[in-house]
Amino acid sequence: MNSNPKISIIVPVYNVELFLPRCIDSILNQSFADFELLLIDDGSKDKSGAICDEYAEKDKRIKVFHKVNGGVSSARNLGLEKSKGEYITFVDADDYLLPGTITEPLLSGNYDLIQIPRNNGSFMKTYSHDIICKTTESFRNFIYCNYYFECWGRFYKRKVIGTVRFPENLKVGEDLMFFLRLYRNVSSFKLSSKGGGYNYSFVPTSAMQSSDILSKQEKLAMHVADYYLEFKDKLALIIMVVFFYGNNTCNVDKYIFNYSICSILMLPISLKRKVKYLLARWHVCKL
Repeated sequence: MNSNPKISIIVPVYNVELFLPRCIDSILNQSFADFELLLIDDGSKDKSGAICDEYAEKDKRIKVFHKVNGGVSSARNLGLEKSKGEYITFVDADDYLLPGTITEPLLSGNYDLIQIPRNNGSFMKTYSHDIICKTTESFRNFIYCNYYFECWGRFYKRKVIGTVRFPENLKVGEDLMFFLRLYRNVSSFKLSSKGGGYNYSFVPTSAMQSSDILSKQEKLAMHVADYYLEFKDKLALIIMVVFFYGNNTCNVDKYIFNYSICSILMLPISLKRKVKYLLARWHVCKL
């Protein structure tokens, strides 16, 4: 096995014995072979840990780490610490990669961030052609209008991630905070519109379907608001206005009405969103 593989694929594993073989097989069956697969068993109580060990015995590219349960963020963070690839990507254990996803052409060009097709997830979009951004400015202008929250479906240059880690005190939106803290390091970007892709599987027992999702979303909104205050980052403000406020995800009035009207009017968001915000702010001021 190559001690310095091109790609590190990190899979957090917790009680997914029904889906795990499909996920692992989809990775091992890729035609591109220069990768390491890190299976992070986060204290599984079913046969997931044993399945990881069985696969590791058959393929030297697989590394298994068993740990006390600490959540998906702690599992991914351990994977980041143990990984050695030039590029890093994440796959959830109940999802899988389509054939022909990882290829030499996909990784050509030495881009900081590479995005592949996906079949679902937040702010889902499809693209008819590849998109290349060769400057920080062009990438940010693209991502302001084409963001999504999940960490999967992307290949990150190791230097872009740097010391950024997933916040282990968040139960939802840890992907969002991870991306917010690293995307400003990106100076070149490629979106691949064709060839394989990431298959997202909807699981009703996920954190996004939990009964206390509202309080979890409010905690996430607080983190995004704090991040914006620290960096005055446009993407964070877009997320606050479009996702949390615009979609009534949770109550963020205490944050959103403190932002300057000018800063929100200058955002690359729809006129409808801006009008909704202005009317609501006018109503609050009137009261």
